[in-house]
Amino acid sequence: MNPIGIMQGRLSPPIDGRIQAFPSHTWRQEFAVAADLGFSCLDWVYDTAAHYDGPLLTEEGIAEIRRISERTRVEVYSICGDYFRDFPLVRADARTLDARLQDLRLLIIQCRAAAIGRIMIPFVDSASILSDDDFHQAVAALQSILPFAEAHGVVITLETSLEPVRYRHFLECVNHPALRVTYDIGDCVSLGHDTMSEIELLAQWIESVHVKDRLRGGVTVPLGEGDADFAAAFSTLARLRYTGPFILQAARGEMGAEIETVRQYLQFVRRLLTVAYEDAEGLRHLA
Repeated sequence: MNPIGIMQGRLSPPIDGRIQAFPSHTWRQEFAVAADLGFSCLDWVYDTAAHYDGPLLTEEGIAEIRRISERTRVEVYSICGDYFRDFPLVRADARTLDARLQDLRLLIIQCRAAAIGRIMIPFVDSASILSDDDFHQAVAALQSILPFAEAHGVVITLETSLEPVRYRHFLECVNHPALRVTYDIGDCVSLGHDTMSEIELLAQWIESVHVKDRLRGGVTVPLGEGDADFAAAFSTLARLRYTGPFILQAARGEMGAEIETVRQYLQFVRRLLTVAYEDAEGLRHLA
């Protein structure tokens, strides 16, 4: 069965009403809670607050992250680079873009020290690729940073709002082995994309999967209450022999009931995994 992880902060009360933010006061405790619930990994939220005052910035902080991870056996699978949604690698003049790429280089160095092998860069929301100029600037920015990431043993994954065929073309234009995809099931349906065909188009690049439910053209909602085609997503990934993690990035529930909400979501994902991968194995035996 694939590893199941959770987005950092989902095991703590929301900060200032936000659905996702670095849990500066509770990040240590979240490792133990994740382990008790049965998660094997988490995605670390690297937002603007974490960029200016987070444990990834210091040797002492990195040492503490590694100690807690080893003790709880909960791996930090990836960095969720929300900072680069606020300060994107598109629509930036040369000086600004160089400064943002320098921020990314620093993060890559820190990830190597922390034994974190992946950084996700979001090209969504205010960082979306909207024009041909954005497309070419993003390609050039990634081509400039990927050799540095590869040299430090770090993979760069992407989330984008590009239409699937154009997304594949984008990946082919960048053309680097250290470039991968974080596939988001909920974002797919919100953008009006077909789940099965999108996964098939991007399959060779998919490094991890975010489990989220959204309304078509709308917001994030609790798992099973939106328009995401989870059966199609999980069965397609199983058929294609996807072995990476499924990371819960689902809607928050009632304030103060974070653990119970996450426990229900974990059961939801386990049921989907069991059915999809047993069906895929059965089909392989028949073939």
